[in-house]
Amino acid sequence: MSSTLFKSTQRFDAAIKVFNGLTSPKLPILLDQIAAKAAAFSDPDGDGDAGKLFSLEQEAALTKMLGIDADRLGTVLRAAVYVFETAGFAGAKPATLADELVGAGMDADRATAFHDAWVAQGAAVISGMRSRTLGGPSELVGSAFQLHQRVGSAGATLLRDASAVVELHVRGMASRPGMDLEGSGGDATAASAAAAAAAAAARSTSAAPADDGGGVRG
Repeated sequence: MSSTLFKSTQRFDAAIKVFNGLTSPKLPILLDQIAAKAAAFSDPDGDGDAGKLFSLEQEAALTKMLGIDADRLGTVLRAAVYVFETAGFAGAKPATLADELVGAGMDADRATAFHDAWVAQGAAVISGMRSRTLGGPSELVGSAFQLHQRVGSAGATLLRDASAVVELHVRGMASRPGMDLEGSGGDATAASAAAAAAAAAARSTSAAPADDGGGVRG
């Protein structure tokens, strides 16, 4: 049996081996904590550093609890966040997540621990992911528009080169307060293209589906 959700890579396969080698009965508790922290995880640097989920003191305690070194703990944290976020993007049900992990080579009892953590925290993880992406429940609260036009002549031909910049201000994206859209083209083409982009963004934010509190069912 193979997994269609988790592709086999050297790093992921190594992480599976680390999980399979864990003997601590507290692994389910740790996975639940990781999922809960991942739901509210803010990564302003954009580097995906899962180690930021825990303080240095907490990481030291986790290495003792799991009986592993700091490098393997980092592997566990990064892989767990990856698993939960992948399940969130796919909208995977808990049973499907467990089956996919077993298909990727994870022992059944470890996969069950992920299943249980996803039952408890899956809806919160998905909600947190939505709030951190442009496709999430953001509200357009303002915009700014600038049109630039350069006019020159070449022989008897009048040349006009127009460009436009639209800045959209959205609420609900703490680390991304604004977004610039640029367009260019002849005459007023750039202006109309940028204005159309702003209108489309406004429609998409107002038509965003309401959060039903789930997306994950057992």
